Amino acid sequence: MIAPVFSVSIEPIWGNIRQIRGEVGVLLQEQPAELRLAVMMAASELLENAVKYGDSVVQAPRILFSLSLADGIIRLRTVNGSNEPENVERLQTRLRELETTEDPMALYFQTIQQMLARPPESGGAGLGLYRIAAEGGFALSWHCDDGLVSIVATRSIA
Repeated sequence: MIAPVFSVSIEPIWGNIRQIRGEVGVLLQEQPAELRLAVMMAASELLENAVKYGDSVVQAPRILFSLSLADGIIRLRTVNGSNEPENVERLQTRLRELETTEDPMALYFQTIQQMLARPPESGGAGLGLYRIAAEGGFALSWHCDDGLVSIVATRSIA
């Protein structure tokens, strides 16, 4: 297990996302701008998903976020609770699509086009995850078990 460089437990409040994004930016201030901005974006998107789709459960009353750097790999992780099986199923579907696509950018743009063709209340269904992979260059993995959802985004820093 890689020890986190930064780890925090937060209330699922929108304002906390901005705070964590800023802290990640400061933490990575010595890194190239492209990497720093990609990590800040990915952290924001992961936390937005946790706030938007997560629930406070006994096992995870708050959202856990961590960032670690080791062996040339940056790793972001969120853990949150979920009482909504349909949200977990939708998440798993999006992540499986990312696993099997050869072109995350095409999937990202296709989703944007579909969103433009639908009414506004249909939501962004997966756009943030696709953005993490397409714009940020991260690989995504996940684990869902017993009301807990963990998403991990990894990327080489080389």
